[in-house]
Amino acid sequence: MKKNYKLFLPLIFAIGLLMVIEAVKPKPLDWRLSFSAKDKIPFGSFVLFDLLGDIFPEGGILTSTKPVYNTLPDTTEALFQNYLFITDNFNPGPLDTKTLLSFIDNGGNVFISSQTFDDSFSDSLGFVTKPKFDQDSLIAETNLLKTSIGLTWYFDKIDSSRTQVLDFDADSNINFIKITIGDGQLFVHTVPLLFTNYRFLKPGKAQQAAKLLSHLPNKPIIWDEYFKPDNARMMQSSPLKFILRTDSLRWAYFLAMAGILLFIFVEGKRKQRIIPIIKPLTNDSLNFVDVIGRLHYNQANHADVAIKMRTYLLEFIRTNFNLDTSLLDEPFIQKLSAKTAIEKDELENLFQKIKQINQGIKLSSNELIEINRDVEGFYEKCKMHP
Repeated sequence: MKKNYKLFLPLIFAIGLLMVIEAVKPKPLDWRLSFSAKDKIPFGSFVLFDLLGDIFPEGGILTSTKPVYNTLPDTTEALFQNYLFITDNFNPGPLDTKTLLSFIDNGGNVFISSQTFDDSFSDSLGFVTKPKFDQDSLIAETNLLKTSIGLTWYFDKIDSSRTQVLDFDADSNINFIKITIGDGQLFVHTVPLLFTNYRFLKPGKAQQAAKLLSHLPNKPIIWDEYFKPDNARMMQSSPLKFILRTDSLRWAYFLAMAGILLFIFVEGKRKQRIIPIIKPLTNDSLNFVDVIGRLHYNQANHADVAIKMRTYLLEFIRTNFNLDTSLLDEPFIQKLSAKTAIEKDELENLFQKIKQINQGIKLSSNELIEINRDVEGFYEKCKMHP
């Protein structure tokens, strides 16, 4: 066992060294779109969430991690009158859409900033968004992002009968609108990256985001954490993908796998399951024959035994030599002698005894033994003949 453990010392040392290197090396910057209040990465919304209390000083903040239809019934319309969504793709289900529009119709105010929208949701409100590549846009401010997400979105179509335009981009494309529904207002914005940590580091950008949100009344606000890119990716991916995407969980998974393999290898060297002794199968056919033979012998029905011996003998000849056994005459014996190389006189003696066997005759045990000896001798000589 000591020798076995020495073999694993290099492996243990390598794993420990790798853990130290991973712990001390600088982590690469995470450029994924998050928009989550808890993420401090460039495209998270930690800074905005922290400033909501200043933007809405007279209101409270409720963070919702549930769909709309599960969130709004749990809140009072008199208390929470604002609902804020910031994401890359706003994709509510039919029940979410119905609940949200009912909330607006009853005097609620909803602010949605998203690059894309579910078709059924946008169709019901009469607007269509369209992308454009903007090399000089806020999304393309770093070389890392120019080739990946250098797109901005704008409204290509709106319902002018109930929609008010609130803002344009540098190319005079509409990117911010207000839709009146009943007693409430729906604000739709197409550049959610304006509300990320990366943008808030730029001078004056915090005021720009506050100006957009100032269209909402100074009332308690619901911050959505359900319609976020990470949640959508988690629902579309397996648990293993989520584990491998998180540093701490990924290392825990790899260490657990290494430990399991190490345990299996070491234990496999130490122990081996006892190999069971398998008894050979018994030849029950021989036992059956022996029982039947003893039964006939005890009943002293020698003629019946002899008849069975004759039946098996003739079947053997028909099967192996293709001879007709209906007539055991001279031509039959000649053909059988030619095929078996057994003397004709010996075959005539055998079949003379065979012909005399009938159901009604009496056979002594000695006569039966003699017939059996001749039949067994015939079988032995047939085996010897190629």
